[in-house]
Amino acid sequence: MIYAAICLLMAGIAGACLLSAKRKDASAPAILGGALAALALVTLAFSWTPIPSAKVGVVTVFGKVQPGVLGEGQNWTAPWARVVECDLTLGLIDIQSTDAANAVVAVTKDRVGLPTLSVGFLYQPNALLQAKLYERFRGNLLRTVLEPAAHNAIREATAQMTWEEAVVDKRDVLIQRMQEEFAKFVTESLVSAGLTREEAKAAFTFPAVQLRSVLPPKRILDANAELQAASIDLQRQAILTQIAGQVAERQRNQGTGIKNMFEQLPAGYASEDVYRVMSAVALKEQADALTRAVEEGKIQMMVVPYQGAVASMLPEMPAARPAARQ
Repeated sequence: MIYAAICLLMAGIAGACLLSAKRKDASAPAILGGALAALALVTLAFSWTPIPSAKVGVVTVFGKVQPGVLGEGQNWTAPWARVVECDLTLGLIDIQSTDAANAVVAVTKDRVGLPTLSVGFLYQPNALLQAKLYERFRGNLLRTVLEPAAHNAIREATAQMTWEEAVVDKRDVLIQRMQEEFAKFVTESLVSAGLTREEAKAAFTFPAVQLRSVLPPKRILDANAELQAASIDLQRQAILTQIAGQVAERQRNQGTGIKNMFEQLPAGYASEDVYRVMSAVALKEQADALTRAVEEGKIQMMVVPYQGAVASMLPEMPAARPAARQ
């Protein structure tokens, strides 16, 4: 537009100079030469187009997109052409949803909405296909293709999994399916717009999806926490019951063993003998417990009594009652 206005101005100056030349004005040739020189300089200035790094230029002439793209640096173009810069940096489509916003962006296979979700879809444009993409979408590719593809990928991927699989068990599978659905939707959209399937697949490179967080509704989290607590309580109760049964069985076996031991003693043993046997059994229990504690590393140091102290560990015998008189 600016170049056209300048050309019109120069044409007007040239026409005025021609009229002056017919009138035999001596300054007319000089003015005409200056106007032509200025037009040449303006044409040269408008013919150089700088392209920044990480971008390419798409050339349009009177609205028609020209094949090929301009690389970074200075490029020579027709002064009446228009150059559109296309970004080649890694793009990100960031989708954020929170439970507080009460917005469900995905529903799982077991019909549980996922209101808390944070995911990023990355895409890298192909420089060689920017002219065709601009010709079809005129700079609206992000709004018309990429963003709808991201939302569709979330819906399709989560619909194939239960909420427990999506949140905990198969989170890596969810990421992979999101990436596959995203690439599939973009490819089909570009094919529908007129690109060949090979061009549509090569138009973008899609790095791994960034799944930062995904959670079910708070009521499900609370219910699941209560269920886990109840399950742990049941397991604890079962273990305590098992331990109590083992203790009862050990005591029953111990009593049976003592009974069998007394049955094997000679007839006519006195109460003092029973007392000493029971004390010896108690000391053996203490010794076994001490041995297990040492083997398990629960005792690092102990004091060993001298040999004569072992006998003193037995309680004193009760005094014998005098025999009853006849």
